[in-house]
Amino acid sequence: MADKNTYPGLSFAEVEERKARGETNEALEPMTRSFKQIYLENSLTLFNFINLIIASFVIYTGSYKNLLFLGVIVVNTTIGIYQELRAKKNIDELTLLNQAKATVIRNSQKYEIAQDEIVKNDLIEIKRGHQVMVDGIVLETRGIECDESQLTGEADAILKNTGDKVFSGSFVVSGTALIEATHVGKNSYTSKLTMEAKGSKKVYSELVHTMKRIIRVLTFGIIPIGAILFITSRFSNMDVNQAILGTAAAVIGMIPEGLILLTSVALAISVIRLTQRRVLVKTMGSIETLARVDILCLDKTGTLTSGELKVTDVTAVNGLTTEEFEVIIGHVSHDLNEDNATGLALMSNFKQKESDWETAHIIPFSSARKWSAVEYGHGESFVMGAPEYLFDSFSELETQAMAKATSNGLRVLAVAKTATSLSNQTLPNSLELIGFIYLEDEIRAEAPQTLAYFMKQDVEICIISGDHPQTVAQIARRAGVSGADQMIDMSKLPAETDYRELVKTHRIYGRVSPEQKRSLVEALQANGRTVGMTGDGVNDILALKKADCSIVMQQKASLTLYY
Repeated sequence: MADKNTYPGLSFAEVEERKARGETNEALEPMTRSFKQIYLENSLTLFNFINLIIASFVIYTGSYKNLLFLGVIVVNTTIGIYQELRAKKNIDELTLLNQAKATVIRNSQKYEIAQDEIVKNDLIEIKRGHQVMVDGIVLETRGIECDESQLTGEADAILKNTGDKVFSGSFVVSGTALIEATHVGKNSYTSKLTMEAKGSKKVYSELVHTMKRIIRVLTFGIIPIGAILFITSRFSNMDVNQAILGTAAAVIGMIPEGLILLTSVALAISVIRLTQRRVLVKTMGSIETLARVDILCLDKTGTLTSGELKVTDVTAVNGLTTEEFEVIIGHVSHDLNEDNATGLALMSNFKQKESDWETAHIIPFSSARKWSAVEYGHGESFVMGAPEYLFDSFSELETQAMAKATSNGLRVLAVAKTATSLSNQTLPNSLELIGFIYLEDEIRAEAPQTLAYFMKQDVEICIISGDHPQTVAQIARRAGVSGADQMIDMSKLPAETDYRELVKTHRIYGRVSPEQKRSLVEALQANGRTVGMTGDGVNDILALKKADCSIVMQQKASLTLYY
C-alpha cells in the first residue's frame, strides 16, 4: 500500500547504528519454561527433600546398600526433566516456525523479517488479523481499526487516522496501515502485554493439585510416625543403626514419591506426541483441561470449513445486467484488496477492467461492522456486506432467493450503491440494492468424523459464527451436529438478553459479534460447563481468551492449545 518513494525507510547503515545502540525489538520471554525452571521444579520437591533426609540417616549407619531407593528418585526426576526438555525443544521449534513475520520498508524496498529484527524508526506494514508488534505512529492508513482491549479493557474497535499512535499488544481488526516504530523491545508494551494477549495465564491442573494436596498430607504425617517407630525400636533395645534402618524402610514404603512425577511425565509424553502431529501445546495443563471439556464451541469458517471460498453465482437487480454487475464487483473487490477469504475469492473470480474510476475513500471490512465500501471520485459509492446489515427489508423474490441460498449452505453478499459520501464510515439511508453474490465454503473432510468422536465422548457441540444463521445451520447439519434446527440470529437479540438461559436451549448461533462470542462462553461457564473454544480468526480472540481450553486453527493445519 505504501509509496516506497515517499517512504524509503531506514538505510542499512541506519539499521546497524540502531542495533549497536540496542534499539531493537528484542525477543520476548519464551513461551516455555527455562532449563533452570524445569530442573529446579523437578528436583527441589518436598518428596525429594524428605527422601534426602532419610538417605542422610542411612548414610550415617554406613549401610550404603540400603540407599538403592534413591535410584528410583533419580530415575523419576531424570525422566521428568528429560521429557519436559524434549517437549520444550519441540514447542520452541514450532513456535519459531509459526512466528509471524514483519513487513518493513528499508532502502525503498520491502523486506520480510523476524519480529526481533525490527529496530526503532523502522517502517512497518500492518493489516487485518495482525498483532501490532511495537509501539508506533500511523504514517498512512486505509481505514485501520485496532482492538486495544488487552490494553484498555474496551472491546470496541478504535479507528486510527494518520498521526495516531498504535500500541503493541493490540490487534488490527480492519484495514491496513504503514506505521513508524517509536518504541521497541523493553521500551514498548510488548514484553508485558503480548504474551498476555496471546492467552497466557496461570495454569490450574485439578489432577496435579489434588495429588499434591493428598501427598502433602501423607508426607507431613510421616514425620511423627517415623519418630514414633524410631522411639519404639529404641525402647525395644534395638541397636541405633538397626532402628534407623527399620524406621527408614517403613517410612519409605509410605512415601508415594513417584506419583506426582509420573503424572508430570504422562503429561509431558502427551505434549511430545501432540507436537509430533504439529500440535503446539502451550501448557501441559491444557491437555488435562481438554479432557475435562464437556462443551466444544466451534467457529464455522476455517474450522468446520476449509475457509477457502469460491463464487458460485451472482444475481443483478434494479436494471443492471450481469456483465455490468460483474464489472462493478471487479472494481470494488480489487480496490478494497482484502486478504480475507471473501476478498481473495472475489478478486480471483472477477477481474478489474481498465477505467477512469478513481478511489476517493475506502472503508475496509470489519467483523463487527459486517460490511466494506469504496467511494469513487465520480460521486458513486459501493457497499458490499451481509444483506441484513445493509437493508432492513427485501422484496419477496429477493427474500426467497436468499433463503434458498442460505438453506443450501451458501454465503450471501449484498452489493449496494449510493451517491452519499461515506467519509464518516456510517451507512446512509439512500442505499440502492444492485445485486447479490453467492459463495460456497466446503466442509473440511475430517470435520464430520472429528465431531462424531467428540459426541461419542459426551462432549456437546456448539457452533458460533458470524455468518447467516441459515448458512451456519446448514453447515452444522452437513457436519452431523445435532440441534441444527434450533438456530439463533444473535444480531436480532435485545441488549438485555439473558445469555445464561439462552445457552441452556440453543447450540447454533449465527451473526455473532466478537463480544457476543465472549458472552456466550462466559454464560456457559457460569452454568458450570467446562468450555473449549476453537477458532482461526481475529474475531475469535475474545472468546478464545475467555475459554477454559482454547484451540487455535493455524493456516498449515496445526493447532495451538492454550489453557
